[in-house]
Amino acid sequence: MAAKYGIFMAGTTHFDPVWLWTWDEAMASIRSTFRSALERMDEEPEFIYSFSCPPVFEWIKATDPALFGEICRKVEEGKWELVEGWWVQPDCHVASGESYVRQGLYGQRYLQENFKMRSRSCFNTDSFGHNVMLPQILNKSGIDYYVFGRPSAGEMTLPGPLFRWQSPDGSSVLAYRCGGDGANQFSTSLDQDAYEASVKLPKFGHDLLMLYGVSNHGGAPTRKSIAQINSLIKDTEKTFDTAYTRVDSYFDRQRGRDIPEFCGELMVKAFGVFSNDAEVKKNNRVAEYALMNAEKAGIFAKCLCDIPYPKDKLRAAWHDLLFNQFHDIIGGASVKPAAFDARNMHGRVIQSAAEILHVSLQSITKDIDTAQEGFPVVVWNLNAFDVTVPIEAERQWAWEFDWYKGPLTVADSDGRICPNQIIQELSVLPGFRSRFVFVADLPSLGYRTFFVRQEKQPEPFEAKMTAGQSTLENDKYRIQICQKTGCIESIVERSSGMTVCAKAAEPVVRIDQGDTWAFDVDGFGEEAGPFRLISSRLLENGPIRSVIRTSAEFGRSMIEQDFILYAHTDIIEGRFKVFWREQHKVLKLSFNPLIEDPRVSASVPYGSVRRDSTSREMPVGEWLDVSGKNRGVTVIGDSFFACDVSGAVMNMTVLRSPIRGHLSWQDPIDPDGAYDYVDQGVREGRWKIVFHDGDWKKESIPEQAALFNNPVITVNEANHEGTRPSDGSFLKIDARSSILTVCKQAEEHEDLVIRLVEYAGRQDHVTLEMSPPGVIGLTMAPHEIKTLLLDMKSPAIKEASLLEEPDGSPGT
Repeated sequence: MAAKYGIFMAGTTHFDPVWLWTWDEAMASIRSTFRSALERMDEEPEFIYSFSCPPVFEWIKATDPALFGEICRKVEEGKWELVEGWWVQPDCHVASGESYVRQGLYGQRYLQENFKMRSRSCFNTDSFGHNVMLPQILNKSGIDYYVFGRPSAGEMTLPGPLFRWQSPDGSSVLAYRCGGDGANQFSTSLDQDAYEASVKLPKFGHDLLMLYGVSNHGGAPTRKSIAQINSLIKDTEKTFDTAYTRVDSYFDRQRGRDIPEFCGELMVKAFGVFSNDAEVKKNNRVAEYALMNAEKAGIFAKCLCDIPYPKDKLRAAWHDLLFNQFHDIIGGASVKPAAFDARNMHGRVIQSAAEILHVSLQSITKDIDTAQEGFPVVVWNLNAFDVTVPIEAERQWAWEFDWYKGPLTVADSDGRICPNQIIQELSVLPGFRSRFVFVADLPSLGYRTFFVRQEKQPEPFEAKMTAGQSTLENDKYRIQICQKTGCIESIVERSSGMTVCAKAAEPVVRIDQGDTWAFDVDGFGEEAGPFRLISSRLLENGPIRSVIRTSAEFGRSMIEQDFILYAHTDIIEGRFKVFWREQHKVLKLSFNPLIEDPRVSASVPYGSVRRDSTSREMPVGEWLDVSGKNRGVTVIGDSFFACDVSGAVMNMTVLRSPIRGHLSWQDPIDPDGAYDYVDQGVREGRWKIVFHDGDWKKESIPEQAALFNNPVITVNEANHEGTRPSDGSFLKIDARSSILTVCKQAEEHEDLVIRLVEYAGRQDHVTLEMSPPGVIGLTMAPHEIKTLLLDMKSPAIKEASLLEEPDGSPGT
């Protein structure tokens, strides 16, 4: 007899805490949703409600404790399923890999603390695509099952609605695409849809899951839906089983069946959210690094100065940051007041992190011996690798000291002179302060102290670079500025005479007829016309660097670009400031590396992925690489979150300007209407271009990108005696292709948590050196995310899950 498969019904609410409304309105609406869900349980004993979202539960706990108590009782009875193991349903491209780790860590912790249980599943039904490293992150967070809705069947062909989704390291979760090729979701005719879906059951060879309820603004499953399901259950003539279900029970039933596998990104075609609202995306990245820096500094201060680790303050800041990663917030798909709220919340995160950071660092620098000639500047590198980097610093003179406009000398603690260049201070009050740039080596997770003297540096250090109004040159490269658009016209390698890049950072404007999500278009339109150069001038020229600033205009908009070439190095950087007043257009910066048969690689959260060389708009992390047989070019950015690659040309998206909250499949827009447009006003960002021999992995591109996005920190100290040395490093790592990302205190105890990521897809032998516990050796598997727990009072070290539990716990 042929196997009888089933269509199982999971009652839920797809709830957007922010979208076309703000969080306070959502808070009011969700209470009635939950009351309705509880009423359905009383009316239908078999009904099960599947929902969880920690910040939403916190709203209920604060505004209606009695209602929260009822929810807790239903969870204990098994009638309310905690179906989402993350903090919110986030966008799955923009954030860092660590943010997705924290979604699980803090989401699961909340459920355990409040309901005495965790979720084995993760609902992310409305997010716009899912990065390839998620199965490993989910698996190591105790999450076995993943339910998503996008990409739809029309956007991406998958083996079926149910498949085993695999990360490059081999970790996997069972994933289910609701709607589409499975069974319809959030339908108002459940019975009819179930009959139609049942004919597919023999083809799939497994049961189907049907979600029902009310979507977006709230709303529990209705009495009408309950009646339709009961009618199905009573139908003895149907060829399939039907029952109310928990989501985890549905997946448990599928174990042991022949489930197809898929390894790769789950990518949508609606690309608007990849680049909408560049400000909220950039603020997210700044906040992520700020929190991870604060954690590291907090550990240093605890170990060295016995200052309590600010666990509660850090956790609250992470909660805020994770909330802002909700897909409609960080995707720029919400209304203007919601974007304003997000900016304020990011400000709270960044300020909280800054307070922890500077209190922690200065608790250490106060004990450094700075009793030398000159004004001390302590420079911190909170990246877990040694760096040689340009450092910008600024010292105050008046009124503590005499006003001073003269030359400066910078020396390290051993008296060695570091060439420096005086640049424009952030204020415009000459003699009040001095700002300068110099290049120095800094240790991994450590600091060095430099001393600034009011005297002329040695004459050889004063030699300027070769530069003019439209050319920059050092001993490695010659840069020519385009006199039409103000971009870089060419970068020539001096040793070979080869042009290694043409039209770098060329501003390109294209027509963008898409709605907020770009649901209604397949891509951007034709070029809307060129920028026109207004001016090009030499802004800086000295022994450290030369800078040319260009200004160019398009329509009612302008772009100002600084092109920076450093002496005796291969560092080429750019800064841009856009004054944007266009609508229904997209702005890109284009880089043409002149590479044949290109291979395209892009960073993704905690990894990288190979992509096709097409003009399709795609999300991108901190870097994008195009490589050929013998050479390659990487563009690193702090404000690029989407791109397309046409041949070898990398087109990095700066901003796009659709109408906010506009869905084109509703009524057409009024041509005379007054609308809010995305990304109007000033937008700023930075980029760096790296040339290599064709293998980005050998060039340590992830480390370079991390340093670019997480620059060094300066602390202006006073002269004083101290017990601490002038230079120091707290942790050193010797690795070929692994990077240490996290150093924090565990949530439940005082163990040290260290996280490492292997990025090149090869086995790596890693040595960590710290005191205590000393030297630690370990092996990283290809693409592995590894978490370690260290007892700082003994040499004990344990591998752990992403929930900070030793091996043998969920995910191991």
